Amino acid sequence: MGAVIPTGILGYEGQVIKEVRHDEATGKVTVICRRDQRRRLVDPVSGRTGLVNRWMHRTVRDIPLGGRPCEVEIEYAQIYVSSSRTCVEALPFVAPGVRATRRFARLVSGLCRHMSIDAVARHTGLSWHSVKAMDMAFLVENVEPPRPELLEGIRYLGVDEVARAKGHHYLTLVYDLTPGARCGGILWVREGRDSATMLEFLGALSEECAQGIEAVAMDMGPAYIAAVQKGLPSAAIVFDRFHVAKLANEALTEVRREEANKLAPYERAALKGTRWILLKRRERLDAEQEATLAAIKHTNAPVYRASLLKESFLDIFTTRDRPTATRRLGDWLAWPISVEAVACAGESPAPWTKTVRVS
Repeated sequence: MGAVIPTGILGYEGQVIKEVRHDEATGKVTVICRRDQRRRLVDPVSGRTGLVNRWMHRTVRDIPLGGRPCEVEIEYAQIYVSSSRTCVEALPFVAPGVRATRRFARLVSGLCRHMSIDAVARHTGLSWHSVKAMDMAFLVENVEPPRPELLEGIRYLGVDEVARAKGHHYLTLVYDLTPGARCGGILWVREGRDSATMLEFLGALSEECAQGIEAVAMDMGPAYIAAVQKGLPSAAIVFDRFHVAKLANEALTEVRREEANKLAPYERAALKGTRWILLKRRERLDAEQEATLAAIKHTNAPVYRASLLKESFLDIFTTRDRPTATRRLGDWLAWPISVEAVACAGESPAPWTKTVRVS
């Protein structure tokens, strides 16, 4: 004996379930609904009642029913309010801008917090663009826009740029690095990556909050540096590890290139194919790569010495306490490859001695 599913259980407000179909070939469940004629026709903007101008139909995706893909065919009205206005009645259970219920959009957006859009698309059977649209629609409706003027208790900020689309389209992302439950939380997002974009955020902060910010972590982009120096003159600027490590790797690559150019063509074989071995952290090298690096030690001392400098410099970032890190940085700066020692040896100083300034 069949059973009737009450509309209230499935949450299709303003609809009456007429039929539930199951396609055995595809496994898909389709819920056929018709508009509840007892429901008043109301303009969702003005609240005025109106007449039916015409009936409309739409199919939207819903969460799986009984483990099977589910879609809902709904009926709704285009409302005649006056000679100058017709509108479509509100569908409370349908997510805005996408052909899906709110709960399905919430499910998809939740999956996007833990999986890539491509993985969610494969898992749900949706297209990449549909998943992106559902996630965007859910976030726009449910995530409250950040209000910098209400922030308080911020000690450390992080700022970064992220690509919004192909080409030169970037967003400025500001996040909280203050230790505690809020650490890592997004505080502000705005299109653009220039000083004006960052200053818009800093200018909106309350005076008390701005004065409490001790440091800002960022890349080495001059726009963000200028903005922080102007908007938070008392805050320290901290370059993030990734970009500092990038400088060390670029310097090592430059040393390798210069040394290779000094060698005769037949002598360059010892350095050929060693770039990624030199850039890779020592603890991640396999036995063959270790042997290659050991050979460089005997065939090209400047390149090997540069690799040791790079390794010891990056090791500083693994130090947990500040006094030890400060001491290790001092030891690194006092390495016997200072400008004076290099001049005595008749060699060129490491490239980063010209590009990295420590105050």
